[in-house]
Amino acid sequence: MLPAAGGRNYAVLALAAALLAGATAGAQQPIDRHALVSRHNIVVHAIDPMGAMAVGNGEFAFNFDVTGAQSFPEYYEKTMPVGILSTWGWHSFPNPHGFTLDKFAFTSIKKYDREFVYPASSTSNPPPDAAYLRGNPHRFGLGRIGLEMTRADGSKVALADLKNLDERLDLWGGMATSSFEVDGTAVHVRTVAHPRRDEVAVSVESPLIRSGRLKVRLAFPYASAAFGRIIRIGIIPICIGQS
Repeated sequence: MLPAAGGRNYAVLALAAALLAGATAGAQQPIDRHALVSRHNIVVHAIDPMGAMAVGNGEFAFNFDVTGAQSFPEYYEKTMPVGILSTWGWHSFPNPHGFTLDKFAFTSIKKYDREFVYPASSTSNPPPDAAYLRGNPHRFGLGRIGLEMTRADGSKVALADLKNLDERLDLWGGMATSSFEVDGTAVHVRTVAHPRRDEVAVSVESPLIRSGRLKVRLAFPYASAAFGRIIRIGIIPICIGQS
């Protein structure tokens, strides 16, 4: 029994000791990393121009829209463009005027124990040589892989025609699953990137494949000042994995 005069103080000390012991025991428990990462999984049920997601491995990235592929790039081009990029995919436009950095004064900034040096030039209204040198070389979009879908009447499916959207990105496993309906017919897509190689796999399941209303669209671009300008497009019927 606690002394009557100091009972409250003893009780407070006993409670603090118990809480400290519990906190110490809890701190020794290993982190459930799967649960920690998975609770941040992304779930999308609506079309959003800022809602493009990606799978990749740090050297290669495949951005995709709500179809799990790159089916409606025009909707995202001003916000989060969908495309394929890699660390080795670089491009430079021709330099017929021979622009070089020789004429530019350089500015240096020291940050901690490192010094950063860069050419000083306006970025709001740069002269032609500064604009060219600032933009070259640049990342090159490797292409696009999208779905080409038609409705029962033969018209092309628009983004607004997709119903019952359910797209989920599993951050732990690195796989995206996308489900939606076209004219009441379900389409299920799985998207994943290889953990080491520059490869992406897209699996599509839908009765629309057998009826010829769902095909794969491959777009091969050339670099342009307008991001992702496409100059050649091929439509390929899906002939394996039909359901």
